[in-house]
Amino acid sequence: MRNNFTDEKPAAPDAVTLSEISAMLTGMLQHNSLLRESLRVGLDHKHFGQSVDELPYYYLFAAMQDLYKQYGSLTATIVINRLLAWRDSNSMALGEDGVNELTAFIEAAFAAQPAETEPGRAEKAYIEDIARRFIRERMIKGEVQAAMNTSIGAPDNLEAQLAQWTKRAQSVEYIGRSFEHAAMMPEFGQEILLPPPAVPTTLPFIDNYITGFRSGDIHGVLGPFGGGKTTILAVTAVRLAHQYSVTNPNKLSVFVGYEDPAHKMNPLFWSAAAQIDRSLFRGEVQFWDQLSTASNLKDYDRELPQNRNGEVMFGERERWDASRGWVNSNFHYLDFSQNALTGNRGSGGVSEIMIALEQLAEERGMEIGFVAIDYCGIMVERELGMSTRGQYMDQIARPIKNAVDQLRTKIAVPTGCVIMLAHQLATGDVKHIPTYRYVSHADAAGSKSFAENLHGCLCVNKQDEVTRVSTIYWSKTRYVRPDNLKGLIKFHDKVAEIQLVNDEYTVSEAAKRIIQRGDIGPVDPAQAAALERPRANVRRVIPVDNYAEDMMS
Repeated sequence: MRNNFTDEKPAAPDAVTLSEISAMLTGMLQHNSLLRESLRVGLDHKHFGQSVDELPYYYLFAAMQDLYKQYGSLTATIVINRLLAWRDSNSMALGEDGVNELTAFIEAAFAAQPAETEPGRAEKAYIEDIARRFIRERMIKGEVQAAMNTSIGAPDNLEAQLAQWTKRAQSVEYIGRSFEHAAMMPEFGQEILLPPPAVPTTLPFIDNYITGFRSGDIHGVLGPFGGGKTTILAVTAVRLAHQYSVTNPNKLSVFVGYEDPAHKMNPLFWSAAAQIDRSLFRGEVQFWDQLSTASNLKDYDRELPQNRNGEVMFGERERWDASRGWVNSNFHYLDFSQNALTGNRGSGGVSEIMIALEQLAEERGMEIGFVAIDYCGIMVERELGMSTRGQYMDQIARPIKNAVDQLRTKIAVPTGCVIMLAHQLATGDVKHIPTYRYVSHADAAGSKSFAENLHGCLCVNKQDEVTRVSTIYWSKTRYVRPDNLKGLIKFHDKVAEIQLVNDEYTVSEAAKRIIQRGDIGPVDPAQAAALERPRANVRRVIPVDNYAEDMMS
């Protein structure tokens, strides 16, 4: 059934060898679904037999095609009997040896029914790929060439013909790719695949609104320049690394930084991990000489949560030593700041992140649990700059939207990790929004597209100049709808830490700023008229517990 001179490499990408045709027909005999789909898109026995060596396959597929349309299934017996009937009626141009070889081929195919194992699935995928290539070459490409090579040139209805070929080519692309009913309701008592539960992050500005992170999710952090996006990502990444060290030591928290190199970012990470004063990293004096100890505490040491109870007191040295182990084990910074020291990494977009994470997971033998990316705009702009040489740089809304979708489909879902992706609100779009207002992803050009493919979007405004408090707004949440999606956060003055301060501060529409609860604020004329004893200077202590939706305008 096969001659040595026919076993040669394909002449074109879609061309198939005789051995591949043999494997394809074996697969169609074993998997009737593949035969059914091939017949559906128009594969016919006339597409076989282009050489003497292919002639047996011409007759074999003719029998398979006829019998499947008639009975809806195939067995070795009915296929062999049909071929023998054609032989006895002199309807085949095959000698006795050719018929015997074809019979043995059919029996071997049915005798080797593949098992539902990983190798079996790989072999089926290989056969499906051959079928797609064969049909493109013999059916679609052949029809196109026949239509163009006529003496009268291209057909009059060329557009309709092209549309038909395009539709058939699309159908061929999905051969072997089943579309299962993914919402089949199981019988009572059967196992049900439920969405992954939310795992708390121990960060109130996340957990109080979306209850935690779910495996495979991607969340956005939006804010203006200087709004604290990088700090939010760094604190989250470091906190999750600490959590992994306790609950799942084999998981890794990764920060992908496109802006500053490692020597500028490390103080932020180390401050978040050890609760160390960030000013100690300025390099004016020896770093180690500045660290406090349990016997020589600084004022801010005593105010930290772990020291407030007065029973166990940790200085900067003790906190450093306690955090160094889990930071080195469960946290990793990928420096994509594109500089000579890092090999100019940082211009490859999502694919570069995916490859880096795969290598990192393999080298360290760990799962990727969390990925923080700072930030989306730079990632997309650099990739566009490399691929388009700087053209179309002003049209990045769609690439940003596509980047979010690629991060979800190529990294978050396949690995089960959680991604937190920062993006910058255009300064020109939000410069007129005062600090006491809540910004949304719909407030700036491009941000709405950025948020479309996110599971959640946290928007943060600039800090209030007096209180150093910022508004936050979970302007999109896919899974939960809490009563209030807005809140207030405060960045610690010394260490990389973020506090949810809803109980301490509030938004005062009357004062046009963020104030401490119970502070004196101005009273509008209507409120002044309602006072029993109006004063010349109309000011009084007013209740401010009604911050939230009614404070928005």
